[in-house]
Amino acid sequence: VEAPGGCVVMTDGLGNYSPSFKRALLVEALAYIDRFRGRRCVIKYGGAALTRDSLKRSFCDDVLLLQSVGLAPIVVTIADGQDGELVSLLNTKHPRAVGLSGKDAGTLRARRRPDGTPELAEVNKLFIDSLVTQNYVPVISPVALAPDGDCVLDADVVAAELACALGADKLIYLSNVAGVLENGELVTELTAATLRAKLDA
Repeated sequence: VEAPGGCVVMTDGLGNYSPSFKRALLVEALAYIDRFRGRRCVIKYGGAALTRDSLKRSFCDDVLLLQSVGLAPIVVTIADGQDGELVSLLNTKHPRAVGLSGKDAGTLRARRRPDGTPELAEVNKLFIDSLVTQNYVPVISPVALAPDGDCVLDADVVAAELACALGADKLIYLSNVAGVLENGELVTELTAATLRAKLDA
């Protein structure tokens, strides 16, 4: 399209595509929506998306879109202060987000390793299940209860453990870290079976 300054720029607006392309896109999207309706998805929220307001709003729009098509998102933040801001943004459009510290209702319980490092010991699955079943979006910070007081856990580990405990079908890490690399190339999707095979090889 022609830009206001007279130069030609590329646009990805849907109105620029043919009816047959739009139809094919919709059919593909509906198949994907049907495949994941009623399933759970744990999303670890971090990286550059934490620092830019536009990315925060975009992330919240995506989470609400996932929920609106029947997927049940559970969000894990990297710090206790981040969940309140996300919950506010989510609730401005659709008031179903609930901000939780891992301490709330004993959502996350930790223990100490012999070297004093905290590790996740238990997830209050029933509590999170009850929220998800009622169509709430839990936004959880990785602060856990420990016998000797509160402790902050690694958000990546918490997200993985939550996904296991809740039987989630998807685990997504939103981060500015490259992710899993194979021969220098980013692996965009990895099933448990594929990962096991690669570890055994």
